[in-house]
Amino acid sequence: MTQLRPDMFEEAAVRLDGVSLRYDSSEEILSRIDLVLKPGSFSFLTGASGAGKSSLLKLLYLSQQPSRGEVSLFGSATSRLSRDQLSALRRRVGVVFQEFRLLGHLTAYENVALPLRVMGRKESQYRRDVEELLARHQAQLAADHLQLGLLRAFQVGLGVGEVGAGILH
Repeated sequence: MTQLRPDMFEEAAVRLDGVSLRYDSSEEILSRIDLVLKPGSFSFLTGASGAGKSSLLKLLYLSQQPSRGEVSLFGSATSRLSRDQLSALRRRVGVVFQEFRLLGHLTAYENVALPLRVMGRKESQYRRDVEELLARHQAQLAADHLQLGLLRAFQVGLGVGEVGAGILH
């Protein structure tokens, strides 16, 4: 395991300490990963197909548990948390998947607001934020001369624009 400076962990939004991942009895996909991401940081994950990018992301958004090591988010070691605590922590991590889908029977506003409604928030608490988000992306799409009527163009505009903004708060 790599020796890291203790000050690297102050206020870490994400911390992986000696994390390894193996599926079933297969060979390790990830081996002894040490990683620290500060709150508000913007990071890129690149690599060849099969390098383990998706597996690492699954660890970060708590869809997968490591076979060794410790994953900590916002100062909480995830291996020590109850199911309810893990669920609450997951709600603090925003993820935009490469193949995301908007629900066709909902308006753009309703699609964006859906996770907030599921969390039990009242519309009066999120209406302004959702409207500002939609206005910002509608202007972005119009500036790029995209036809707003194309659902896929709108999906890309909503998703890509929020990758950095929604990740770790």
